[in-house]
Amino acid sequence: MSKEIRPYASRLRSERSRLGMSQVQLALAGGLSKATQVAYEADTHVPDLEYLDRIATAGADKIYLCTGVAEAEFVAQKFDWGLHNDIVLAIHEWAEEHDVRVPPAKLTDLIHLLYDEFVRTGTVEPEVLARALRLVA
Repeated sequence: MSKEIRPYASRLRSERSRLGMSQVQLALAGGLSKATQVAYEADTHVPDLEYLDRIATAGADKIYLCTGVAEAEFVAQKFDWGLHNDIVLAIHEWAEEHDVRVPPAKLTDLIHLLYDEFVRTGTVEPEVLARALRLVA
């Protein structure tokens, strides 16, 4: 596989630099030896997802390491603001119809729940919406 198709080495070096870590420090955070870290950064070995999970706890951007796009930018590109708006409007309409105040913390959780449901299934069934809304009432 060419390095253009598998640019993990340069991304790892970039993330390590951004974090201000040495190869030894990132290796320790990833549960590796320095030799393995060096091999990853030389592109002679490909890091696995468990390693990426471990270095993410030290602040590494897993999305960037896998895709080359920073996590914040990736999320911004993929987030469906129209769907978010539809969900917020549906919640507010239901709350007004039922004379219920949805606390901000619950509103955030509710939006997240309904957004995830739509992304997972392609729809939010009215019964699911009603049940979720009753839970916050």
